Amino acid sequence: MRLRSVYGAASLSLGAIAVWLPTAWYETIPRLSDLPPLPFSGVGLLRLVCLTEAILFAILAVRGTQYVSHRPRPVEVTDRAGARAYDLNRVPALWILGIVTIGGLWLRVHNLGLDLWLDEITPLMDYSRLSAAQVVGSYLRSNNHLLNTLLTRLSVSAFGQSEWSARIPAVTFGVLTIPTLYWVARFGLSRIAALGAALLLACSYHHIFFSQNARGYTAYVLFALLSTGSLLRAARSDELRYWILYIAFATLGMASLLLTAFVLAGHAILAAFLLLALRQSGHDAAPLLRRFAAVFLIGALLAFQIYAAAIPEAYVTLTTVYSEPSTGFSLFSADFFNEMVRGVSAGFSSPLIALIFLLAGAAGFGALVALSWPLATGLVLPEVLTLGVLVVGGLTLSPRFFLLSVPLAMLSAVAGLETVTGLCSRRFAASPRTVRFAWLAVLVVMAAASLKSLPYYYRTPKQPYRAALAYAENHGNGAPVIVLANGVTGFRYYLARDTVAHITSRYTFVRTVAQFDSLSKIADTADVLLLTTFRRALRIEAPGIDRELDNHWNEDTTFAATVGDGEITVWSKKRKLQRR
Repeated sequence: MRLRSVYGAASLSLGAIAVWLPTAWYETIPRLSDLPPLPFSGVGLLRLVCLTEAILFAILAVRGTQYVSHRPRPVEVTDRAGARAYDLNRVPALWILGIVTIGGLWLRVHNLGLDLWLDEITPLMDYSRLSAAQVVGSYLRSNNHLLNTLLTRLSVSAFGQSEWSARIPAVTFGVLTIPTLYWVARFGLSRIAALGAALLLACSYHHIFFSQNARGYTAYVLFALLSTGSLLRAARSDELRYWILYIAFATLGMASLLLTAFVLAGHAILAAFLLLALRQSGHDAAPLLRRFAAVFLIGALLAFQIYAAAIPEAYVTLTTVYSEPSTGFSLFSADFFNEMVRGVSAGFSSPLIALIFLLAGAAGFGALVALSWPLATGLVLPEVLTLGVLVVGGLTLSPRFFLLSVPLAMLSAVAGLETVTGLCSRRFAASPRTVRFAWLAVLVVMAAASLKSLPYYYRTPKQPYRAALAYAENHGNGAPVIVLANGVTGFRYYLARDTVAHITSRYTFVRTVAQFDSLSKIADTADVLLLTTFRRALRIEAPGIDRELDNHWNEDTTFAATVGDGEITVWSKKRKLQRR
């Protein structure tokens, strides 16, 4: 009776929201003028979702539905993870995990205050004046990673405007991912192997990079791992807490990044595989089928509810932005290949070391499948689905879309090592102590390969706006400064923060070819400095300006960046052309 009352109250509340939901907050959200008009109102969609949920709760109230466990659940999702003679006991393993996590925390907070880059800056500028409801109900740009945007607002409000305060949410999610990977790895790996995966992630250049990136990618990876682990535990034990955790983590993942939709689609396919395996083993799959159907329906409704108001704008933004070549790469393009090589190599200080690690991870994936095929399937399917949808949809892609491959590579590498260790220990009858020492030696070498890249990373900003501004102030004898195209937003942000009005007045911001042409003529008779960044995007969007730079401007200096193509170049006019 009590549960029916809860269902009834929920139904009435959602029905009231569907009928009396105010709209002023939605109608006053600013929209970008360069995008097509919205195809329909997001508020109407939100009302429809709330009405649907109200009807479902009403049905539950009438039926008095209650949870009934069907344990024991004969779903095999893991190998015998504790059967290795060389494995560590639980308490020492947890102590070591704590030390590894603390080390990962230090690596992620060290030099956290280096310059923000463009995609970190735009959410700070776009959403600083909006209410929380307007942030949830809008999708001004594709880099509005909802949960991170809201948490960043809280962090900046609490600690003030700074680089490190904007990055606190990403750091927090990144650190939490380290013990989470250990927990997930235990589905098929020994404790020592799971610790190895956690250590590799703690020292991972790429994961540290995104942990110091004020965006939603580390939250996406965290909740992808948590939801995958919760789903596997729920399927194995049929405990209510794991089904609830799965719904919670899946919903938080969707709030973190829309890429989580591919994670959930991968989970649905994994569920089908688990049901098929259960049926082939001679067991009744119907109870588990109903359980999967219920949690996926609830998760889909909650995710849809979060984005309902923003869906029209998200659709327009994503289909417009990611159909433009400058926003990403074509799968089979030389630019994509070069960016992949640059990005992967940056994490290992050498393309050769990166290649060795990739080959080890690829070889180890087969071992991960053998140790726990559901875990391997649950983590690899989102990457496959992401790639397939983007390619079939004719949309551009970026290496960061496949960040879930980082923990998957760690798991694959240690799974391969686990398999080789088992074979060698049986073949040569090695003592547990000898095996543990060998594990430590291999892991130290693998972690050191990633750590070797960090000194350069820690002294190089993601985008060096401050260094470029300092150079402009110390050179050119007070000459005017032109900021071009994709540099406008970042330089406006840092000029507003770090300079005074009379200095700011030197800067002219140029976004169009016509503006550049008029200012370029003025530069023929006066000293002018020019600041550019993201040269590839400029080459695609404004090839005429790009040719003008090559023909009539000198590269005075270039400041390095850790974001691909994010370096900032300072140009001056070629004076010899003025005498002709």
